[in-house]
Amino acid sequence: MKSLPKWLQSPHRRALLAGVLSLLVLLPVWFWLGSWYQDDLARQARAAAVVDISARANALTSAVNQRIALLQGLYAFTRTEWPDTQFDPPFEIYSSGIYFNSTGVRTLMIAPEGIARYVFPIVDSPALSGYDILNDPDPATRADVQRAIHTRLITLSQPGELRQGGFGLTAWEAVFRGSDLWGLVSIAVDMNTVLADSGMENSGSGLEMALRDGAGHTFFGSQALWQQDPVIQKIVLPDGTWELGGAPRGGWEASGRSAMVVFRLGSLLIAGLVAGMVFLTVNRQGQLAQAVALRTRQIAAAQQELEQRVRERTRELSTLLNVSRRVGSTLALDPLLTQILSEMKNVLEYTVANIFQLDDTGKMLLISRAGSGLDIQNGFPYSLFDEAQMQQAVNSLRPVILPDRTAQGGYPGKLCWMGVPLVVKERLLGMLVIANEEPRCYGEEDANLALAFAQQIAVAIENSRLYEQAGLLAVLEERQRLARELHDSVSQVLYSIGLGTKSARAALEHNPSQIPEALDYVDRLAEAGQVEMRSLIFELRPESLKTDGLVAALEKQAAVLRLRHQLAVQMNLCPEPDIPLAIKETLYRVSQEAIHNIVKHAHATQVTLKLECSEHQVCLVIRDNGVGFDPSADYPGHLGLRSMRERAVRSKGEIQIDSGPAKGTQIQLVLHY
Repeated sequence: MKSLPKWLQSPHRRALLAGVLSLLVLLPVWFWLGSWYQDDLARQARAAAVVDISARANALTSAVNQRIALLQGLYAFTRTEWPDTQFDPPFEIYSSGIYFNSTGVRTLMIAPEGIARYVFPIVDSPALSGYDILNDPDPATRADVQRAIHTRLITLSQPGELRQGGFGLTAWEAVFRGSDLWGLVSIAVDMNTVLADSGMENSGSGLEMALRDGAGHTFFGSQALWQQDPVIQKIVLPDGTWELGGAPRGGWEASGRSAMVVFRLGSLLIAGLVAGMVFLTVNRQGQLAQAVALRTRQIAAAQQELEQRVRERTRELSTLLNVSRRVGSTLALDPLLTQILSEMKNVLEYTVANIFQLDDTGKMLLISRAGSGLDIQNGFPYSLFDEAQMQQAVNSLRPVILPDRTAQGGYPGKLCWMGVPLVVKERLLGMLVIANEEPRCYGEEDANLALAFAQQIAVAIENSRLYEQAGLLAVLEERQRLARELHDSVSQVLYSIGLGTKSARAALEHNPSQIPEALDYVDRLAEAGQVEMRSLIFELRPESLKTDGLVAALEKQAAVLRLRHQLAVQMNLCPEPDIPLAIKETLYRVSQEAIHNIVKHAHATQVTLKLECSEHQVCLVIRDNGVGFDPSADYPGHLGLRSMRERAVRSKGEIQIDSGPAKGTQIQLVLHY
């Protein structure tokens, strides 16, 4: 015993002892798992057999019942057509329809007074014509026929050899005239076809199957199967039940024998491998401890490096996010470019940075610069963009790095230079150029980062261009609209005033008594012109909504309707609401568009203008008694309705337009604040 501790001092011996002990512990477990797995295989095989047999039983039940159901049609045909002196033709037509449209139907037969008189197909007629069914020599057949007569239900004969030849099943049904027996109808089913249709003759699951009737007679498969503890499923038929049994070929144990052998060998191999792993684990414990310690130090170093890289990437992404926010929040290009270059220096070191923009003549113009110590404009003049390396950046729309470019302009030494194209939708806008006094300092990651900043710069330049273009377009459209309004309103009023003045002058010469009427007409036109001008000036100065208020603006619109267009206007306006200016402008613009439509299209005589205010909601209603229209129809070239709906959506409100031919129009706009 004293020598055992000394013997165990060897790591190899300790590992060997641990392996042997592990194997001794695993062997009982291996034996128990084998027994459990064998039982489980048997359960799985039986469960699979149940599923397979159930499916085949359902298919067989359906196949038999579908064909037996044809007997009911033959029964109804017989009661309908008999007695007909010309019974043969309709019987042949009806029977041929069933025979040729249904598989597995062997013979259809009608037997008045129990004697087979009508048989289809004709090929079976010699064997069945004149057949006395009530006196069949087979006692079982006579019993089946008598049962059909007494129960007045469909009865089935035991499957077997048919009188006309072949393996089949015969179904019987008695036909009565009142309480008197008229005769019998019968249908013979080809069992081979039925079994084939239900998949009984092709067992791909390895099951052996057998069928027996209610009397225990096996008419398909082996009688010995019923002694092998088979899975049994009932097949319910109109006249009793059959039983379908199935069991693996060779018995239940044989179904899982190969899997059991594989399992026992595999599990034994696993037990041996586990014991071997225990041996190796114990034997190499010291080496693993040393390796783990070394790996731990490596992981710690790698984690520190990864954390550093994550911090750098986080800072880069945060900077890019700030730049993106600035680009999206301002259109002032010069300060924005200066801020972008300043932000870029925090994550991408440079000595000097320049932003060039491509003008309409194809020249690069310097529009922003940052940095100190080296004048990039002098050190790298525009002529460098004509060199092959610069042209490569323009052609490929990718960054180009010159790692040790000789500086110009009197600067000693070499520089690391990088040019990045400014591109929007594959269109070159300019170039971002940066340089660092340390040669070979820029790499692929720096190029990708510079490209990200260049994309933001390109978006900023493009936004500025589009904003300027949109401003010019808006000014042009507003001038055109104002010209139309002046022509349609004020110029017409001035023309009418001129006519009224001429009328007054003529009255002064010929009929002085009409002078007051002419002057009143001129005065009304002048007042209408003043209202029109105030309305146009208000539209040109929307800030008047803030000073004069929404209610005053709506009252001015109503005054134009009364004086200029002689419409009766009914107003019901709440006091000036305390709502944001943007909501007031939406309400005013929608009412302006609605009133414009009334004047131009409605042919109305009365207009109702209502403004209702509550704590968190304001509602504008404009109603007229004009000709109306179909709000769901499309009106090409007319953008008023779409404009009103778009304004409501932008203000997160709801607009409802109710109208119809000869019903007038009501527009209701509800805004929340």
